[in-house]
Amino acid sequence: PFVYPDFCQTIDYVLQQDPAHHVAVLTNGLLLQEHLAELMEMDHERIHLQVSLDGLKEEHDFLRGRNTYSRLCENLQAAAEVGLAFTISGAVNNVNVGRLNKIARQAHVLGAGGLHLMYHFVRGKGTSGQFVPVVRLFSQIVKAAEVCRELGMKIDNLEAMKAQVFTVP
Repeated sequence: PFVYPDFCQTIDYVLQQDPAHHVAVLTNGLLLQEHLAELMEMDHERIHLQVSLDGLKEEHDFLRGRNTYSRLCENLQAAAEVGLAFTISGAVNNVNVGRLNKIARQAHVLGAGGLHLMYHFVRGKGTSGQFVPVVRLFSQIVKAAEVCRELGMKIDNLEAMKAQVFTVP
C-alpha cells in the first residue's frame, strides 16, 4: 500500500475520524523505511503493521525476489527502533512449516510483537504441493507457539486457526 502516494495521508485521515479507530496495514514492508517519519508524526500507537515474511532468507527471496529478505529486515529493524508496532505474517506451506520456530525467533530479533499464521488453501495460486497435512501443521504450530511464549510474543490468530483448521467440520 505504501506505493500509493497519499497512503500515509489516508491513514492519518482515518485516525482523525475517531480516537477509537485503529489502522491495520498489511504490507510487504519494502517501502516502510521511506515512510517511517511520516507514520511517527501520527498517533502511531493506533497503527499496526502486519508484514509478510514467507520464510527465512532462502524461502523469502525465492518467493519475493532476490535481496528482498535483507531489505525487509533493514526496514523492520528501523521500524522497531522508532517504536512502530508490527506483526510478522506468513502463509504456512510445505517449505516453511518446519521452520516456524526459527521464523518466530527471527521475528523476535527483528522486533515483532508476534506472528500471524495463515493456513494454506489449495486455491488460486496455491497448489497441492504446498499444502501441509493437518497433523504436521499442528505439531509445528505448537512448537512455534512455545517459542513465542518463551520470547514474550504470541500467535495473534491461534484461536482462529484452531477453529478453522483443527476442528471437525
